[in-house]
Amino acid sequence: LDGWFTMIFSRNLHKLRREDGSSCGIGLDFRNREFSILAFSVAKGDQEFIRLNEATKSGRKLLSDRKTLFSHLTPRQLVSSTTRVAALQGSNMLANFLADQLQEEAARDELVQEGKLTPVEADVLNEEWEKREWEIRVESLPVKIYHGILKFHAITLVMRFYESIAARIFDDITLDKLTMDSFKVGNLVAKRVDDKRELHRRMFDTCFWSNVIAFLADYSVHQVILVYGYYVYYRAKRSRQSETGENSAVFDTAMYLSFLTKSARLIVTRAIGLYSAAIGGAWGTRFYPGWGTMLGCQLGDGMTGTFFDAVFNSYPMIEGDE
Repeated sequence: LDGWFTMIFSRNLHKLRREDGSSCGIGLDFRNREFSILAFSVAKGDQEFIRLNEATKSGRKLLSDRKTLFSHLTPRQLVSSTTRVAALQGSNMLANFLADQLQEEAARDELVQEGKLTPVEADVLNEEWEKREWEIRVESLPVKIYHGILKFHAITLVMRFYESIAARIFDDITLDKLTMDSFKVGNLVAKRVDDKRELHRRMFDTCFWSNVIAFLADYSVHQVILVYGYYVYYRAKRSRQSETGENSAVFDTAMYLSFLTKSARLIVTRAIGLYSAAIGGAWGTRFYPGWGTMLGCQLGDGMTGTFFDAVFNSYPMIEGDE
């Protein structure tokens, strides 16, 4: 151990890696207690001790929240994820239906004020629209739930893949930040931190870093879906153009521009969604640790997605874009 002198005791055995990939640490069992002796270099000692202390001050072990590759396929997790996806798709369907209903009724009210429709005719049209649209959306709900479940498991598998890559690149302290369960950490930190500002700061940091891999996986899956969708549309359009003899130069330019624009939108919305989720999770923890943390993250991300969808969907780029 020449050149190494700092010895630090902690309650749990933590394995830290040096920058060259090697590891240091000795675990001792003394009177039913675990101690770890961590050796650090002179230059790195204080910094590593601060990082270790920050990572374990909430009373949790490093990497205790990291999931295995197929942990989401256990019966309990399958029931939980399916229920969550079904509830999310159902709530989205209802919210979109109500929003569209208000928009349609407002448009018909304007026609009534302009004298183009009578109030009775507007009511009849509203009822017909409600009945027709409700049946269409209810019939499409099972398909959306099915696609949502497939997308959830695809994103989860991509997350596990990214976590395995992160495990090869980062040390255990950084990897722990990226795999934390914000629900559990919210409960732990709220019990140990009384100052609201400190709680807000720590939970913003926790919610941000613990969702980085999830948002990156979500972006990756949606980018693949976007590429596949444009590929199918491009082939179908070129096939029709070859039959009719249309010039494809203008279409190709518009196609590439539309694809690049939508890809940029996707990156921006996921990045801002990550930041908004961290803000929502921090505020949710202040009011109700645990469930408030999870709900705040969902609301922050959902509100951001709804806002950008409303803005971007108003400007379709090419024919058949939707």
